[in-house]
Amino acid sequence: MNNLPHLQVVGLTWGHISWDLLALPPQDIILASDVFFEPEDFEDILATIYFLMHKNPKVQLWSTYQVRRQVWMTLTFYM
Repeated sequence: MNNLPHLQVVGLTWGHISWDLLALPPQDIILASDVFFEPEDFEDILATIYFLMHKNPKVQLWSTYQVRRQVWMTLTFYM
């Protein structure tokens, strides 16, 4: 739609490493927009991001996080 033929979009399921994910060429940016929604998914999300960052050591992760419930604990990220 935006005339970006070089842009590859791959659907994924957090925590599952698919053949499409394995076949991705090196990436510059991982755009993770509004992915931290349900706490029970956080570990699978981080495992997938870790895999992608390990595969592409120079990749940047761009993400945001909105506190939706005050009872959630603060997340600390170690990469």
